[in-house]
Amino acid sequence: MSEQLQSIIDRVALGDFKVLENVYKQEKLPFARWVIKKYRLSEEEALELFHTSVEIFIYNIRVGRLKEAKSSGVKTYLYAIAKNKMRENFREQKRSVSEEDVLLEVPVEEELLDEEKHIKLNMLKKALESLGSPCSEILRMFYYGEYSNEEIAESLKYSNTNSVKTQKYKCLKRLRALMGIK
Repeated sequence: MSEQLQSIIDRVALGDFKVLENVYKQEKLPFARWVIKKYRLSEEEALELFHTSVEIFIYNIRVGRLKEAKSSGVKTYLYAIAKNKMRENFREQKRSVSEEDVLLEVPVEEELLDEEKHIKLNMLKKALESLGSPCSEILRMFYYGEYSNEEIAESLKYSNTNSVKTQKYKCLKRLRALMGIK
């Protein structure tokens, strides 16, 4: 745990946003360089993402989602927010990609007609719905949202990543059975 991060969290929670001025100045350019290199964004997009990440950081503190420092520092937390925002953007862009291909990692033969793909996709959606929570949520987050097991554990309040792996395995097994896939 970072004492510096905890100090920032505590001060922002009390309404002291001045503490973020230094963070903003120190982290803005390194963050932008990292984002530009990693995600091939323009400088303007990278700076916008940085600003959004800082806003989310503040919001998470204000609403009580972030009360204690679990990462090594502000930089790590801001980068994690940026990664999640980029995943969100990628998910939006992937809407044209079949959920079936991404979720089940079952290759769809190219010679299948659009109608057959549509039928399989509907079967998948119905099977996912019938799984209910937490299975449908875990599978969507992992396969479609590209969340790590650690991120899923944190988001869904699992005690550790092994619990997520076990649950994901069971859920995928049930989904495949519902889909008639061995």
